[in-house]
Amino acid sequence: MRSSNIEADNLLIWIGTGIANRRENAGLTPRQLAHKVRLKTDVIHRLECGEYDMTLRQLYAVAGAVGATLGDILR
Repeated sequence: MRSSNIEADNLLIWIGTGIANRRENAGLTPRQLAHKVRLKTDVIHRLECGEYDMTLRQLYAVAGAVGATLGDILR
């Protein structure tokens, strides 16, 4: 695997972990978050595990739903 792929995979894991932490701090279950952003629960699980490369629009919606900005998620 090329290093850029590894870096991208690590970024997805880092973002997913951050979203999971923010979701938990917001008192939301994965199902509740999925409902708020109109995604399937399994997509939220895959996102939080770093297995889902979501669109910028989806990431923006998820950030807002957990009380964060897109900038917060990417820091």
